[in-house]
Amino acid sequence: MRYLLTLGVACSKLGLAKEATANFFKYERIISAILSSGDGATEGSAWCVIQIPDEYELVRALGFEPTGEQRFLSNSLCEFIFVEENEYNIEGFYFDISKPFSQSIK
Repeated sequence: MRYLLTLGVACSKLGLAKEATANFFKYERIISAILSSGDGATEGSAWCVIQIPDEYELVRALGFEPTGEQRFLSNSLCEFIFVEENEYNIEGFYFDISKPFSQSIK
């Protein structure tokens, strides 16, 4: 996701509007797909990601800043990403990492 966003910004600055739009569209579709997989509030409603770095990208896209602290929940193959103090008093978000985890053990 980060590469798509960076590529979109670079294309935009270079005046490559069509390419910039295509990359921003792909970035937004990935965010939409992750958000549609749950609400991130509990292990049972964790957001599903295909790549671990997408957790941090989504947290930032939602306007939160990860603290760098995380908790791996081995029973559910979830990860809890802690976020900096915020006006919503949200401590963090749950991510289902079963897909990237299963790919890494193959």
